[in-house]
Amino acid sequence: MTGIDAIILGGTEGCPKLKIGNVEEHKQFLELGGKTIIEHVIDSALSCEDIRNVYVVTDPEKLISVAPRYMYQERLHITPDSGSLTNNVWHTFCSYVLPGAGYAVYDHRKGTRSYHDHFLENNPSATDYEVVLLHSDAPFTSPEDISRFVAETSDDVDYTIGLGEEGAFMMLEEEVGEELCVPSTKTALLPLDDTNVRWNNLVRGKPMKVSPEAWDVMQGIYERRYLLDKEGGERKRNWTGIVRMFWEYVNRHSERRPSIVKGFLRGVSCFAALYMAHKTGSAWPRLFLGKEDCERAAYQMSGKKLRGRLHIGDVVHPGLDIDNAEMYLKLTADDSRLYHKLMESQRSYLVESEDPEKALERMVKEKPGLFGR
Repeated sequence: MTGIDAIILGGTEGCPKLKIGNVEEHKQFLELGGKTIIEHVIDSALSCEDIRNVYVVTDPEKLISVAPRYMYQERLHITPDSGSLTNNVWHTFCSYVLPGAGYAVYDHRKGTRSYHDHFLENNPSATDYEVVLLHSDAPFTSPEDISRFVAETSDDVDYTIGLGEEGAFMMLEEEVGEELCVPSTKTALLPLDDTNVRWNNLVRGKPMKVSPEAWDVMQGIYERRYLLDKEGGERKRNWTGIVRMFWEYVNRHSERRPSIVKGFLRGVSCFAALYMAHKTGSAWPRLFLGKEDCERAAYQMSGKKLRGRLHIGDVVHPGLDIDNAEMYLKLTADDSRLYHKLMESQRSYLVESEDPEKALERMVKEKPGLFGR
């Protein structure tokens, strides 16, 4: 069977539970539309013609207890939680995906550059082996969304991060008659280039391109990703932690120091522009917040080792993930009215419709309040 393998990230270790009424549960195991949220994502991946094998990182016992039907799915592989986001990707890819594709098992616990290089000498094509990453808290991910993302992206870069474009989100809001992209549910749009975007929870990449220590750096950044508190103030501990981590990384790679430092400074300027644009609503910060600027910053920070792409497209449904109790309650209110509307809503790329730019202009005129966010 041709296609690309998918890793669904559904780990529970170290992840807080959502409190819904008197119930506390990890978000991916909350019920929505008659089955758990993670089941929605698994079923879509299994139904997608472009997906070969599906690897789900989660609590195996819990998943089987809520969905015993998965015990008999030939293309589905349930792998244990490794305690962190990047470890879940790295461990699953090394210990399950690569052997499933006919490669030797890569012992990710050794984590040395020499071991990594030696493995790739013996398995050179593993460097270009790709996977698609899906998130277990995105119940509106459909087989068509996954196929669209795979078809629109290419393997000529080391990773691609999917972003949903403002116009497609606004068309979806108009169809269901609800505001969807709002800060209270952690689904707000963010400025980039001359539009606004939201991450659509789809990533395509080649994990073996990333060195073991780079995985450690990415995990450190992820753990410190909350740079602002709820009031908009700085989380100084996270800022200083990221700076210290990069300093240590730079010192270990003196030959790449100029590139890494340039990338870090460019990344800081991109974040500062993002913050100013989001906070003030002014247009001028966008001059320093282009898609290519962000891509270049990441490339330089990798020591010019990893080439990535931000793909802005019309796949937006996967971006409506459940990140807090407010979003879940919004979807389940009034006998899950909004949930059913979203499940029945059209994908803009599957129907004949007006030009997205013209549709956006029309909606701005008709509903200016939607755009004052």
